[in-house]
Amino acid sequence: MKCSEALELISLTIDGEADSKQERMLRFHINGCASCRRALEMSRTISTAVASLPDPQPSADLENLVRARLEFQDYDTSPLENPRRFLLLRRAAVVLPFAATLVIAARVFMPSVSPDTAAASEVVEEQYIPLPASAYTRPVTLTTF
Repeated sequence: MKCSEALELISLTIDGEADSKQERMLRFHINGCASCRRALEMSRTISTAVASLPDPQPSADLENLVRARLEFQDYDTSPLENPRRFLLLRRAAVVLPFAATLVIAARVFMPSVSPDTAAASEVVEEQYIPLPASAYTRPVTLTTF
């Protein structure tokens, strides 16, 4: 089982929607995968914390406030006096990080070649040295269902 499949099963298990076969598969995967085990523990902790939060209680005059807004057609909830004035800033907040990411990616992934170093550079081949067989194996765990 892949970790992406295990994460889906974690969500189903936390929500109480997983059947017994899915729970067994998740337990088997978690016994050998520390990162998914941590994900399950964090999901359980978050679920418990959210369940312990008190239910939100609306104010008593909420219905009157909504009806008054609808009557006056006051739909703008923006805290800014003129939200269109800040349209350019909002667009820049999206475009600038994207442009910076492109520049950084170009610097990292595209090697710079100057005329001086292009002629002087030599191609050096690295020799392949295989790892021992133990590096490719996973520790086996025995799980009883």
